Amino acid sequence: MWNANALCGVIGAFNVQGSEWSRRLRRFIKLPALQPAVSLSLRPSLVAEPPFQTGAHAVYAFRSHELRAPVGADEVLSYGRLEAGEWELFTVAPIATLALSRARGEREAVEWAPLGLLDMLNGGGAVVQARGSDAGFAKLRVRGCGAFGMYASRPAADVRVDGRSVASEYDGVRGLLRFELEEMPREGELHDVIVRFI
Repeated sequence: MWNANALCGVIGAFNVQGSEWSRRLRRFIKLPALQPAVSLSLRPSLVAEPPFQTGAHAVYAFRSHELRAPVGADEVLSYGRLEAGEWELFTVAPIATLALSRARGEREAVEWAPLGLLDMLNGGGAVVQARGSDAGFAKLRVRGCGAFGMYASRPAADVRVDGRSVASEYDGVRGLLRFELEEMPREGELHDVIVRFI
């Protein structure tokens, strides 16, 4: 199943074989019979909205914390197997490119995509707006609090949340830029996040 948020999509994969709803326990229980595992594969274009049908994307797996990027819209990604009763959620974010100006007129490109709150089931729903600037930064409007992640092809020079500089971590192998939204914004408001790459 899939859903589209303001900027990100979410794909859910569930192996419901071998389980049933128990009215007495008020939860799903596994049945004693041996149930087969299923192979798990997907592609970003499973989110059937225009931004996900073309271009490059970042795909983040909620339970395994695996980030794959850049991924073409119709590129098939394999994630092994789901045993009976297991599940995984994937955030799918279209990748944008910033063209950075360097000394002596050199240009460099930075790819980036906001993934949202990493510890939230549909964390991409936290991203309300995102846009890039030729001045070398990405501006985001986000809701909620917790660990926020984005795909980036290089580390950030500075991350600011509501005007305050915050620490960030960058995993260059996966391209995961991570920082904390330490508190909830005031009711009815959003966090203003600026990620500067130069």
